[in-house]
Amino acid sequence: MAYMPGTNTGHGHVWERPDGVKARCGGPGLCKLCSKDESDRVKFSEDYSPGGKHFHEGVGVNWTATNQLRFVERHETFSRDGEHYARLVKVLQQMWQGSNGTQKWEDVPLETEEG
Repeated sequence: MAYMPGTNTGHGHVWERPDGVKARCGGPGLCKLCSKDESDRVKFSEDYSPGGKHFHEGVGVNWTATNQLRFVERHETFSRDGEHYARLVKVLQQMWQGSNGTQKWEDVPLETEEG
C-alpha cells in the first residue's frame, strides 16, 4: 500500500485514520502491512523533505495560506466582436507556505461582474 495519510486505509498505526480504526495487529515490526506502510512513510519523507529528490515538485505537500498579500501587474489579451485587445491588470496574490518549507504565490479568486 502507498503512504496515504488522512485516508481510511492501512491499519491505523503509521497514520491516523479519519474513522479512528486501529487494527490489533501489533503495528510496525510485528505486522507485515504496517511495516511496509512505515517503510513507505520513511521513503516518502526523505524524498519530499528539503534536499530530497522530489522536494520542489510539491507532491504530497500540505499548503497553508499566510497573511502575506501582494498586487502584481499582468498583461492580458482578449478578443471581443472580432477585435483584439490588450490591457494591463492588477492581480491580488497570496503567499502559501508548504509543509516542506517552500513558498508559492497564488492568485486570489475575486468575484467580478462583466457588463
